[in-house]
Order: sequence, then C-alpha cells, then structure tokens
Amino acid sequence: MGRGIRSEDQPDVTIEGVEVTVATAKALLVTKDGKENWVPLSQLKDGTTVKKRGDKGRIILPAWLAKEKGWSEGESEDDE
Repeated sequence: MGRGIRSEDQPDVTIEGVEVTVATAKALLVTKDGKENWVPLSQLKDGTTVKKRGDKGRIILPAWLAKEKGWSEGESEDDE
C-alpha cells in the first residue's frame, strides 16, 4: 500500500487581503488580486476574519484547498 499525505497532516494556509463579494449559507465568494474563488464555509479555519459581503481581511483554509484555488503560494500558518 502506498502512503499519501493525509490532509490533516498538511498545515493550514493563511490568505491575506481577500474581500467577500457574495456570501451564501454555505460558501463565500472571495476576491484576491482580481481573482474570484468560492470557498466553502465548512473549510474555513479559526482565525478567518471575513464572514459577510463587503468584509475585507484574511481566510485560513487547508493547504489542499488553497492549492486547488491557486493560492498555494500563500503563507503557511505553521511556518515556525
């Protein structure tokens, strides 16, 4: 059997400077540097500072999702 990296073993990624353009009951549409991405609320981690339309701040999400959204160059929360 092969051993992959479990998602819970990967550090969370902090993305600064996002703005919420749409908020639904299940997701946020956030804009960063002119690029829009839907982010499921279920994947946002503690420390995320945006919640509703018009909010500006940061999102913290799993590394696999950041990579999928093209944000893999974001800084890791666990960069110590």
